[in-house]
Amino acid sequence: MNTQLKREDFRSQLSEQLTTAATRILRGFVKIFMGRMTFDVMVDLLRQVMVEEGSRRIAAENDGKVILSRVSLLTGIRTQAIKDIQRQQSESTSAPHDLTIEGRILAIWSNDKQYLDPKTGQPMELIIHGGGCTFQRLVSSVAGRGVTTQTVLERLEASGNVEVVNEHWVRLVNPRWIYIQNFQSQMLEAGSFNAENHLTTLQHNLDTPDERWTERSVWSVSAPAELVPELREVLNEALKDYYHKAAALIREREVENMSQVNETLSGVGFYYWQRDEQQHKAENRPFLEEKAYHSAIRPIVVKEKGNDDVN
Repeated sequence: MNTQLKREDFRSQLSEQLTTAATRILRGFVKIFMGRMTFDVMVDLLRQVMVEEGSRRIAAENDGKVILSRVSLLTGIRTQAIKDIQRQQSESTSAPHDLTIEGRILAIWSNDKQYLDPKTGQPMELIIHGGGCTFQRLVSSVAGRGVTTQTVLERLEASGNVEVVNEHWVRLVNPRWIYIQNFQSQMLEAGSFNAENHLTTLQHNLDTPDERWTERSVWSVSAPAELVPELREVLNEALKDYYHKAAALIREREVENMSQVNETLSGVGFYYWQRDEQQHKAENRPFLEEKAYHSAIRPIVVKEKGNDDVN
C-alpha cells in the first residue's frame, strides 16, 4: 500500500513538473504576443505546430511515412482534425488583419460595402452608438458583447486609427493596425530565433542525457537594487567579450568552399535577463521558486554571501 502511494506521489510530482515547465515557457510567449494576436489565433498556431512536429516525428520513426493514428496518439488531436489542418496549411492565405480584434474591425470597416460610401468607395464616418450601420454594430459583429464599444473606441483612438467627430461620430483615419513597430521587427526576428535555439538545447538534453549540450546560468538575489544597473553594465560588457571570442572560434572552423558545408547550424547564445519581486507577486509566484529548478541543472550560482559555488 505504501509503495503504491509513493508511486502515485511520484507520478503526481512528475506531472506537476511538466505543467510548471510548460506554464513557465508559455508565460513568456504570452507576454510577447498578447495584444498582437488573439487567443484563437494562438490556439490555431499551437494546433498547427503540434501537427507539424508530430508528423515529423512519426515520419522519422517510420521511414518517412506519416501514420495519422500515431500522430493523433502523440498529439491528442483527432485524425479528422489533423487532415483538416494539413489541408488548411496548403491553402492558407491568412491576412495580417486576422491576428487581432482591432485589426479585424479596421479591415471590415475599410473593405465591407455596408461601411463604404457608395459614391466614393471610402470608409464612411459612423455614428458611435445605435442600431443599423454604426460603430457599435461593427464592434459587436467582431468582438461580441463581452467587449464594449467604448473600450474599442478608446483603444483605436489612442493608437491613431480613428478620431471622434462632433462627440457622436467616429472617423477612420488609418485602416492599418500596427502589430509591432518597425524598430521592433528585427528584435522579434532575432529574439524568437534565439529562443527557439535555447529550447532546442533543452529538448536535446531531455532526449539524449548522455550527450548533453552546455546550458548554464548564473544569477543572484543578493545584489542591492542600487547596484543592479552597474551589474547589468559589467555583465553586458562580459557578454560582448564572450560573443567575440565565440565568433572567432566559429570563423576559424569555417570553409570558403560551400560544397564542403554539411548544412548543420550550430552556435551559442548570449543574453542578459532580470526579474523583480513585483513581477513575481503579480504572477502569484514565489520570488525564489526557480532556485530548486536551477539547482537541478547544476549551474554556477552566486550565493548570498557572494562566493562562487561551481557545481
